[in-house]
Amino acid sequence: MDKTISRERHSDKIVEKVALSQIILCVCAFMFARVGIEGQFYTLGIAYLATLHRNSSVRKWCGLFATLGYISIAIFNVNAINYIIIAGFITVFRSLMERGRIQFNLKNQMVVVSAAMLIVKLSLLFITGFNIVTIGVVLLEIMVACMLMVFLDYGVGAILENKQYALTQKEATSVILMFVGILAGTVDFYITMPVFIEIYFRDVMVYVFLMAITYLGGVNLGVTVSVVLGGLLYAIGYIPLHFCLIYSAGSILAGILQPLGKTAVTLGMGLGNLIGFAVFNAGVLDMPLLGAFIIAAIINSLLPAKYFGFANWFKEKQREEQEKIHMMHIQDTVATRLDHFRKAFYKLGVSFQNEQFRRIELDRKKMESIVEETHAKLCSNCNFRKYCWEDKVEKMYTMSLEMVLIGQANGRIVKKDIPEEFSRICAQPESFASILNFRLDLSRQNVIYENQVIETKMLMGQQMVAVSDSINSITEEITEEVVFNKELEYEIQESLISIGIKVKDVLLLETEGELKLIELYTKHCNKNPNMLKAIIKTIEHVMHTKVEIKNHVCNPLGCYFQIIKKQKFSVLAGAAICAKGDISGDVHSFMQLDNGKYLMAVADGMGNGEAARQESKITIEMLEEFMEAGLDEEVALRLINSSLILRMENEVFSTIDVTIIDTSTGVAKLLKAGAATTFILRANDDEVVTIRSNSLPVGIIKDVDIETHHVQLEYGDTIVMVTDGLLATPEDALGREAMFKELILETTAKDPEQKAHYLLNKSRQLLSGDYSDDMTVIVGCVWKKMD
Repeated sequence: MDKTISRERHSDKIVEKVALSQIILCVCAFMFARVGIEGQFYTLGIAYLATLHRNSSVRKWCGLFATLGYISIAIFNVNAINYIIIAGFITVFRSLMERGRIQFNLKNQMVVVSAAMLIVKLSLLFITGFNIVTIGVVLLEIMVACMLMVFLDYGVGAILENKQYALTQKEATSVILMFVGILAGTVDFYITMPVFIEIYFRDVMVYVFLMAITYLGGVNLGVTVSVVLGGLLYAIGYIPLHFCLIYSAGSILAGILQPLGKTAVTLGMGLGNLIGFAVFNAGVLDMPLLGAFIIAAIINSLLPAKYFGFANWFKEKQREEQEKIHMMHIQDTVATRLDHFRKAFYKLGVSFQNEQFRRIELDRKKMESIVEETHAKLCSNCNFRKYCWEDKVEKMYTMSLEMVLIGQANGRIVKKDIPEEFSRICAQPESFASILNFRLDLSRQNVIYENQVIETKMLMGQQMVAVSDSINSITEEITEEVVFNKELEYEIQESLISIGIKVKDVLLLETEGELKLIELYTKHCNKNPNMLKAIIKTIEHVMHTKVEIKNHVCNPLGCYFQIIKKQKFSVLAGAAICAKGDISGDVHSFMQLDNGKYLMAVADGMGNGEAARQESKITIEMLEEFMEAGLDEEVALRLINSSLILRMENEVFSTIDVTIIDTSTGVAKLLKAGAATTFILRANDDEVVTIRSNSLPVGIIKDVDIETHHVQLEYGDTIVMVTDGLLATPEDALGREAMFKELILETTAKDPEQKAHYLLNKSRQLLSGDYSDDMTVIVGCVWKKMD
């Protein structure tokens, strides 16, 4: 068992040691060894090998891979053998340094490389013959190797340290040089395809690399890399000189389109190459190169936007990533603090709701307390106290308790309830019974008061739990992945500027890939309707979706536009009211909410006149405020209910009928608390659907019963909401619902207000002016939103 654990730990250590950065460095060693200038100078591999001085395992493994790289080309080019020998000398010198415990650094490695190259190169010249020129070439190559070591050292350090932040200019230059070296040293092969003839692997990788660098680093870096890459490929004899210009043309156009995203960079690179072929290649398309670009474009589109973490090395992309992380931290902080509030409200609310009502019936202890208090009040100064409450205390106490029990059962102690023996013993039996009654009533009132306090606490608990639910909804919204789409922001801004609209700023918010909101800031528009149309048309063209202006604020400093995705449905509503007396107790509301929903509501206060109107007004005003605050509908009604109950100075009851229509989906949510039937006229089949309620009004009981119904509406459907004055008449003149359904089918008016007045007037005619209650009709017509 111990041996097994030991083996597992040993394997874990091996895995830890073999890091991705070390694998990359080994690959670089193999590729760089293969890069030669004019088939003679393979200096890059030696210079790179010398920079690997930081880590002993990296030195050894990369030395092996560099040797393999030289061997892979030595089969075809004997010049590579010289560099195998140089690599061997470097290994020997390093072994001597390790034995002598000399610390490795860039300077002594330059000495090692210079000594190894000088020994091997001069030995070769001694055999083949030498002159001043050949010695000068050797010295120049050694200088180039030392310069390359300085350049490569920054990149090797960045990879070895696995940096996750933006590279310095020197590090970036070095890393790019390393990537270019990898491409130059790539083992090339090709695939044969119709039209494109032969597509080379190296060409594909060149384009993938150029598009990635241009997307991550912008136009300046893209053009710089294209020049360096093209120059090196030309130096090794892979491409003609004018192809360097073609690469640069593609990088320039791709860099210009870089703010628009990866796809735009790919298209820009392709278009730039076509222009390059037209200008620098006598208008002749190089089909193998074009085929390589097409394959590279497909590969680039499949690569992740972060390019496996390399995007963090580039300042612009890293800044975007930091902004995302910063936003996530803000979201987490706010959500955490809100969650603490939510938990506090919830726990407090639950603790209040867990209160238990006190029993009206008195327990033994309370009854004994009543007897003792009565005895202390009446008998303490009585001259006969010794006779009754000392000599016969047990009997008097028992009979007193019996009277309290009778009083609790019957509600009061009367003269006949006083035991005869108690009357014979006590000098003031009726006074004693009277005080018992008083104490008994006082105890009952105390219990009732305590229960009212408990009920108030429970209602407050309900409100706190409702507030907790609301905070939870806000927290969920905050923690949603809301992102600012900078690529589309830039595209919208550029498109608007191109048509003459002076844009100051654009903010585009998306949630889970869906458009949430566009906020646009422009210079003062003078309320120009043509400008509004142009903004909508341009944004729709960029977004490929229908949008509409939800809010437009204009002042001398500029304009603010709030733009949302166009809603599928629109709702037109109208109402008609008839009061029993001078003032109607019914209050209604219909309004468009900020979240794209439409509210229709009516409240019917108990009775009629000003008092009923105030009840209804309180209910509707609270509902409107809660809805505009974004509170859940059922939570809002429960808060309203508990608020009405807590108005303890008088009883406030009100039926409430609410319909909320989601204008993006057409789903209507109907909530009823004691409300009358709602009617839905279906446009397709001329059918009237009824939705009834059996719940109590709000403000009566603590746990309000809210009936909820969901209905999918279609274009042309009509919703009719009424108060019970139209349906619950004493004579039942309307036949309750049946006659009213016939009236709905009869009306031909298109305008919702005209429909409401028609239905109300017809109802009044049938009642012949005998109104038992206020009457209100609300009609909402659902239409397809106009484009």
